[in-house]
Amino acid sequence: MRLTYIIFLAIIMGVSGCSSQKNLVQEPPFGVSNAYCTPIIGGREESGMGFNLEITIDKESAQSLTFNEVYFRGQVLASGVKVDGDTYTITSSYQGIQGKPDIVMSSDPYEEVGNQPPTLNKVKDFPFSLEPDEAVLSYVLPESETVYYTKISDIIDKPARVYPSKPAQ
Repeated sequence: MRLTYIIFLAIIMGVSGCSSQKNLVQEPPFGVSNAYCTPIIGGREESGMGFNLEITIDKESAQSLTFNEVYFRGQVLASGVKVDGDTYTITSSYQGIQGKPDIVMSSDPYEEVGNQPPTLNKVKDFPFSLEPDEAVLSYVLPESETVYYTKISDIIDKPARVYPSKPAQ
């Protein structure tokens, strides 16, 4: 009786675990012609760093879609749309940590009580397992309310764009 209960519980947990995962669409209703990532580096330490992600897709098939988010390199990014002539580009950007937090260093441990441990800027429950050159784009079809996901591979890393710092006044 106990073995039957354990098997039943395992089957229920297995079925419910699969339904919470996001399903990827293998053939999206649009074609990706170009995808690249440009790292951004500030000229000073406190200016931070990040990246811009641009995905160029077919304009005819993409005009009726609504693009929600881009999952890329451990980040969930908002997507924007840039239309320039015949090109339709989905843009996302990430800006990293702005400088280092203040830390008290002392021989008296009671003075260091307020120091916070370093944290990683990653989403705790990132829903996809992706390589560094892969992203997942979420979109909604006009006739439905369902969110669909498609994986974009072979994202090209362009050379970093360095923004010079202004000299101190």
